[in-house]
Amino acid sequence: MKEILPGVFHWTTFHEGIGQDVHSYYVSDAEPAYLIDPRVPDEKIGWFGKHNPPANIYLTNRLHYRHSSRFAKYYGAKVWCHEAGLHAFGKDKKVAGRGGPQMLDSFGADLRWIPAS
Repeated sequence: MKEILPGVFHWTTFHEGIGQDVHSYYVSDAEPAYLIDPRVPDEKIGWFGKHNPPANIYLTNRLHYRHSSRFAKYYGAKVWCHEAGLHAFGKDKKVAGRGGPQMLDSFGADLRWIPAS
């Protein structure tokens, strides 16, 4: 886990499914705090609770769900995905809301909430 900017953390983990390291991010200084494309780091899932627990999880694309359900269950965080990728999550995951942080909305992104199962 490395703080790359004040309140912005980056880490890599090995993704067995694709056979390579992948990147995840945590923004602790935002209100509320959020994760991007998360996998559980070496510091374990409880590490985030010692800082500012994440309330949201943003996927940069539909394939980056990774360990999002673990974080959603542990912290009660909502998972957000661009609507173009929602087909990947099946009919069992109903869309319960729309929106996202202002920085993403400003790019015209249409984000939807995917309830954790």
